[in-house]
This record gives sequence, C-alpha cells and structure tokens, in this order.
Amino acid sequence: MRLQNKLRGSHTSTMTLKTASLLALVGTGLLAVLLAAHFILDLANAASGLVPDIQVLTSFTHTLAGVSVAVFFYVFYKGVALGESICQRGAP
Repeated sequence: MRLQNKLRGSHTSTMTLKTASLLALVGTGLLAVLLAAHFILDLANAASGLVPDIQVLTSFTHTLAGVSVAVFFYVFYKGVALGESICQRGAP
C-alpha cells in the first residue's frame, strides 16, 4: 500500500533517518549502561554468595546483547551521517 504524495511530507517531517538512528543510539546506550550496572551488582553479590553463579552468566549475556545493539546503532548512525554528507557533496 502506498502513501499519498500529499501526505508524504507532513507525517513526522522532523524525524529523518539520522535523527531516528541518534535517538535509538541514545536509548540503547542508556539501556547498556543500566545493564552493565546490573551486571556489576550481580557480580558483587555472587562474590558475596548472595546470588547463584548462573545469574551472573545471565546478567553478562544481557549486558553483552545490550552493548552489541548499542554498537550496531553507533555504526548505523555513522553510516547514515556519512551517506548524508556524500549526498550533499554530490556523488563522485
């Protein structure tokens, strides 16, 4: 299904691909920081014997997944920014 041409520019006109990728990068970056803090707390609690060791492994996999998504969005944001700068200068 196609959008009508007259509505194409009016829907979220300020949200470009670059700003959307920056917003996703900021959100996943904050999430990765929270997951890393939770991993550190789980690690300290496992060293004290308060939580089982398997919880540290689970927390580590969640932190690794959050950081890898944040890295993906960082690379995506840089690629979009590079693509926009090439389009503004003109293709070679």
